[in-house]
This record gives sequence, structure tokens and C-alpha cells, in this order.
Amino acid sequence: MILSTAACKLTRSALRKSGRGGTAIPGIVGLRLSPGVLTAVSRGMKIIVVTGTNGKTTTKEFLCAVLGQRFKSYKTEANYNSTVGMPLAALGVTFAHEAAVFEMGMGDFGEISLLSQTVRPQIAVITKIGSSHLQKLGTRQGIARAKLEILDGLQSGGVLICDG
Repeated sequence: MILSTAACKLTRSALRKSGRGGTAIPGIVGLRLSPGVLTAVSRGMKIIVVTGTNGKTTTKEFLCAVLGQRFKSYKTEANYNSTVGMPLAALGVTFAHEAAVFEMGMGDFGEISLLSQTVRPQIAVITKIGSSHLQKLGTRQGIARAKLEILDGLQSGGVLICDG
């Protein structure tokens, strides 16, 4: 929890003064996480991300249960899958973890890209491309394009698993 403790100690004014680059987290004034924020603690760690219209939480829980049979595993709690919740959940990963599973939700274009680049997974799973988010994304093709942003952070040689 070294990163979590350090993040909590930063004040709003210190963050504003730092001027550091990275990914702005909407809703948290001034907090920025660099792309690949897990790099320091994730050497050799298996990182899996899950998105989809439905089935995200169940798939995350299943994957973590299976991985937990062999590896000390971490997963996002509940469904902390937003552009605020998932990056903050990533701060809970420690050097003791050997695998991590992150759930990624979205409501608009660019959000899955941001989340995927934050944790840099080796494996990405899209459970389903349904008809949620049509109001913002227009068509199922738009939803598919937004979900496929998961590839933006996928490590070289990574694997994409997509169900229909």
C-alpha cells in the first residue's frame, strides 16, 4: 500500500504546484496517475482487464478465484470500474501481489483507453458488446469501437479475448 499512502498524503495545493504530467482523473481535483502506474510494482505480475456491456464483475471474480489458486492475486473491489474508481483501486496493488484483475466500465469514448493505459495489461477480456450506451456512442459499432480501446494499453504480445 505504499502508493496508496503516498497518494493520500498529497494535498490539493501540492498537486497543483507539481505540474506533473499523466492521466487526469475526473472528479479528483489535480490527481494524476501516469500511464503504466503499476510498472514499479508489477514486474512479472500478470495483469488482466475486463470490460463489456455485462458480465464484467462476474468474470473478474471468476478470474481472480482461478488465479488465486496459484498466485497471490488482487482485484478491484466491488465494481470500482470507473475512471475514478479503477485507477484508485490500482493503487492497492503491492509488491506481494503476483496477479491483478481490473474491471473497466465506460460511458463514453476515451474512457477504456485511459483505464487500459493506466494499468498496461497482458490480457484483455471483452465479455459482450451489447446495446448499453447507445445514447452517447450512437450505434453498436460505436460501442464496439469504444470497448476496443482496451487495446490502447495492452502490452506488446498481449492477448485479447472477446466473446461475440
